[in-house]
Amino acid sequence: MKSLFTIVLSLFATVTLTAQTTSVLPQMDKLVEPRYRVIVDNDFGGDPDGLFQLVHQILSPSTEIKGVIGSHLKPGDPFDASKNTAENAVKKVNETLEVMNLKNKFNVLQGSNDPLKDLKTPNVSEGAKAIVAEAMKADEKNPLFIVCGAGLTEVASAYLMEPKIADKIIVVWIGGPEYSDLATPPPGYTPLEYNLGIDIKAAQVVFN
Repeated sequence: MKSLFTIVLSLFATVTLTAQTTSVLPQMDKLVEPRYRVIVDNDFGGDPDGLFQLVHQILSPSTEIKGVIGSHLKPGDPFDASKNTAENAVKKVNETLEVMNLKNKFNVLQGSNDPLKDLKTPNVSEGAKAIVAEAMKADEKNPLFIVCGAGLTEVASAYLMEPKIADKIIVVWIGGPEYSDLATPPPGYTPLEYNLGIDIKAAQVVFN
């Protein structure tokens, strides 16, 4: 039996695909050329907001998706308390693409199932290797954006594997606590914001 989450996601993806992809996007593709290369990195096995973000990213004709990385959750996450959360994230991505009739249309990659152990040792995963490979390609016309909606394990690992990528990518990350003087903290607020808490060492590598 399908879960309520799967049913809602299926309805969302199907309606979006039918209403937009089959009518608007074919016309938009003729008018809009991709301006940016994008690698999408998210913990797709957790809160379903990541999958909704992926659907919207796919429907954007101004970006060319070079990879979708399923990354790990914080240990003990109620959505998936297993030790294979990155592996399960990939399964969620493939399930979503199948609902959208886009199976095998994108390069779906698994990130590490674990956070970094220290500030010098990368977690060598297919996701991290894909970031390095795409970043090192010469393409001045279309810059490479890494959009992260979870931890920074893959970005940090990619940098530790090849520091030259620092000048070749633009990382867009949703993470870190709110500025107390600019925004009201959300319900259940904790001093250590969730995405930062997924991999603190990775954030240190990236920001240092």
